[in-house]
Amino acid sequence: MAVTLLIVGTLPLLFVVGEDFLPTVDAGLMKLHVRAPTGTRIERTELITDDVERSIRRIIPANEIEGISDNIGLPIQFSPGHRPTDLYEQRIRQMLHTDYPTVTGYFQAADIVNQVLNFGLPAIMAVGVGVANGNLLITFANDMREQGMGPVEAALEAGSIRFRPIIMTALAMILGMLPMALGSGSE
Repeated sequence: MAVTLLIVGTLPLLFVVGEDFLPTVDAGLMKLHVRAPTGTRIERTELITDDVERSIRRIIPANEIEGISDNIGLPIQFSPGHRPTDLYEQRIRQMLHTDYPTVTGYFQAADIVNQVLNFGLPAIMAVGVGVANGNLLITFANDMREQGMGPVEAALEAGSIRFRPIIMTALAMILGMLPMALGSGSE
């Protein structure tokens, strides 16, 4: 009963506190990744990226941009005293949606807190699943060796026994993380 009251009593805090672990930090940097449609020639992709950069420069005043590097993603470095980065991210999302409907764009976390807590989580999960599968495979192989099999035979037998569960686990993880990878999660 007490636990139920505690849970119900703290639900209104969700609207005040938010859903992130820590408050949003404006690091003065945006990391925008732009992807042209599959099959687009590299020359055309470069023109699209240049056009997107020009559009961004129309949204963000020149005195608030220290630089844009469009060789790997579009990292945008802001000048001190700039307006909130979230404001510009919303405007850029809208611009990409209306002006470049065939282009996919997404922002990566620019501050270290969100990089580690929000975007680092899938990598941690992938490593965890890979290590767990590897440990199980080695355990199976060691069990086979204890039963008298040679090392190569034990490894092959363990691989054949664990192959299906490893594939199923990896597929479940990939399908579960696909919305994050495609940027269709919380945005």
